[in-house]
Amino acid sequence: MRTFLALASLLLLLQGCVPTKPSGPRFGQAPNPPASDTLATVYVYYLGGANKTVSFLVNGKTIFSGAPLTYSWIQLAPGPHTFKAEVGFWGSDLAASGKGSTFNDPAQQKLTLEAGKTYYLEYSTEGEISNEASHFVLGVGVVGPEYTEFSNKLAPVTEEQGRWNMRPMYYVPGASR
Repeated sequence: MRTFLALASLLLLLQGCVPTKPSGPRFGQAPNPPASDTLATVYVYYLGGANKTVSFLVNGKTIFSGAPLTYSWIQLAPGPHTFKAEVGFWGSDLAASGKGSTFNDPAQQKLTLEAGKTYYLEYSTEGEISNEASHFVLGVGVVGPEYTEFSNKLAPVTEEQGRWNMRPMYYVPGASR
């Protein structure tokens, strides 16, 4: 009975590690931002890699939170803006102690926007876990305290690349400016 309870508890814990499947209209079927000569439009999308929900912020204000393969857009006044992608991660206590990954460190990008222009920001993660640093519990990889660093990347891309990458993605309504 104790084994069953331990197994059930572990499965409930691991369920929180699985991101929500994206839903909503796909790119091309979702609402487009209104045309504006006085505002800049910024598309932000999440390619994946982390398999976690990521919160996207502009100047400290959350514009949307999304799972892999989601995107949103926001219209902003011209001028400098700071964009940030923050991911929560169960290894954050290790990262804070300096013994683990920097996986949960936010990715940041500063852009100076121009009125009437459209920008595309791509969020992705990169990194590997070494065999020495991970072990398996019931066939699921669990990261130990010596795992390698992941890097979070939030970078501008061309319109062509942004629109191509967003084709299979799901739209998540964002906050208004």
